[in-house]
Amino acid sequence: MPHFKPGDAVLLLGKYIKLYPGIRGVVLDVKQDPSRPIFNEYTIEFAGGSKGSVLQFQLVEDASLWPTVAARVVTDSVRGPVVNNVRGTIHTREIVMQAGQLDLHIELIEAGQRRALLGQVLEKNTNRFADAEIRLIENFIPIQVATANLLGEFEFPSVLEGSMTLEVLLRASHTRILAEIQIDKF
Repeated sequence: MPHFKPGDAVLLLGKYIKLYPGIRGVVLDVKQDPSRPIFNEYTIEFAGGSKGSVLQFQLVEDASLWPTVAARVVTDSVRGPVVNNVRGTIHTREIVMQAGQLDLHIELIEAGQRRALLGQVLEKNTNRFADAEIRLIENFIPIQVATANLLGEFEFPSVLEGSMTLEVLLRASHTRILAEIQIDKF
């Protein structure tokens, strides 16, 4: 079954933008690949009327018109360096953000030249976890996408230095949460 249907608003993932005439468009048609749904082919109409064929793994839903809540930082702490018994040191930074009834727990880990972002989306005053899609956005362009597991956990195993936005999409309520994060050397 196709992930998108005609009329759906979509965005291209950042690494595919240079292949197409725009980053945002509307699905016009779908050609299903019955054995490999990730290769479903979509005809997309981009701004200005140009069209292109895009594969499912190159697209995410455009949630820019969903009600948006800005997350605010509650705590931000840098811990480290922690000596690793095998090689080098590991630095960590923990950030807790809140948006409405959700908490967003983020841990940035730096080991040498590598940085990873681990996180968890939690709903306040309940024992259930948020069903969410999380996007890492740089300069208004989604560059990585993760889906929270049953515990609300997600991971971006490799992140770059700089100013990023985490976009958390809560499909059940059609709500998005935006969280600004500065990823620096610590």
